Amino acid sequence: MNRKSVNLKKHLLVLCTAFSLMAAFGAQPAFSADILYIGDGGAGGDSSIKRFDADTGQFLDDDINPANDPDAFVHSSQSVPLAGPRGLLSSGGSLLVVNQNVNLNIPGEVLRYNIQTGEFQGKLVASSAKNSPFAPRGIVLNLENTLYVADLVSSNGKSPGKVRTYNAAGTFLRELKPERFPAVDWHPRSVVFGPDGLLYVSLRNLRQNGLGGHVVRFSPDGKFAGIFIADKGGVGKLNRPEGLVFGPDGRLYITSFAADGTDTDAIRIYDGKGLFVDKIDLYQVGEPRAFAQALLFGPGGQLFVPINNTGEVRRYDVANKSFVPFVASSASGGPLKEPWYLTFGFTTPTTLQYQGVSGTGAKLLRCFCQDGSHIDVCANLDCASSPEMDAICGPACQPNGGELGTACFENDPVCASQSNSANQTLDLTKKPAADLIKR
Repeated sequence: MNRKSVNLKKHLLVLCTAFSLMAAFGAQPAFSADILYIGDGGAGGDSSIKRFDADTGQFLDDDINPANDPDAFVHSSQSVPLAGPRGLLSSGGSLLVVNQNVNLNIPGEVLRYNIQTGEFQGKLVASSAKNSPFAPRGIVLNLENTLYVADLVSSNGKSPGKVRTYNAAGTFLRELKPERFPAVDWHPRSVVFGPDGLLYVSLRNLRQNGLGGHVVRFSPDGKFAGIFIADKGGVGKLNRPEGLVFGPDGRLYITSFAADGTDTDAIRIYDGKGLFVDKIDLYQVGEPRAFAQALLFGPGGQLFVPINNTGEVRRYDVANKSFVPFVASSASGGPLKEPWYLTFGFTTPTTLQYQGVSGTGAKLLRCFCQDGSHIDVCANLDCASSPEMDAICGPACQPNGGELGTACFENDPVCASQSNSANQTLDLTKKPAADLIKR
């Protein structure tokens, strides 16, 4: 990386955190390169968090030291055991990790690690807490740093689940309750805030055949906002939904499981009214099965899908439904055994949208905002000029609580290769923003 000038101002610690992300991993070619974090957990995984270069898929935790196997960013240890990492979020220099405590006779918890070093920073929500989640899966934060946790069941067996909320200190706040919704179907798996500001929750049932599923919504004040998707399930239908995320096209993408051997596991796509519009089959009938628990959009608007039963990670072009292998399967030597949830360093912790690079010019300007987010802009400017940077970052961060700091990098390869026309107007707005049961 050719880094000729960096403007460090205001909150130096925040910027040092950002610079350390690259200093720690010399293999990354540029500051603009991001990191993909994936939980490898469950009966087939080693209950760890592993990192990959977000552009190339290169495994970043291979230390070539057999004594330290399995190679991982975060290991399960005697002092801090991991037993089934699930939801992941990048927030404020920390990596939040849901630990489901699979097959243990204790509730789940939410752990916090330094996102640069993997150092354990404490339990945000301890399993010993009175209102700890029993079988937590997906998580998101709102703009006030309230944590929302999808809790599949509230105790052993088929008890109804919960959506629990906690403040920034990990103190339990409240439980979101659906009005007049069947308890037998209330088993939350994942959560995300939509472009309309509502919280979307994926639900499965615990009936014997496991067919069907729902997506429901809650308003920002926690009131039930109704059913968005209701499907009785079956072949070619929505079954046992889990991961859900809105794409750059504004549509909702949801993981769905095969009804039987004549069906396929798929990513189902819905419009803003909850109507099914398309799907991406993960394989064709007769081919080896491939299923996913989670999904996330990343660099270039590509959809990243960890395949839970093979260990591979696929990168999809949703326009033509094609994919390229981003991380090799475990059978082909890849480091993941049972990948679940994922996050990029630059994933927004509310909407789970990827914060991309806008604008033109060969220099990368990174605007750090007060709410912990950042906005990247490719621009032609003087990297030594604070006023020039403030003129861009001030308005850019205004919706996000204001500007916190800036960093500028010359000859950035991503900005240099931007195909935007020279007359394009900069878009400075925040981007929209072992299992307990059968899969």
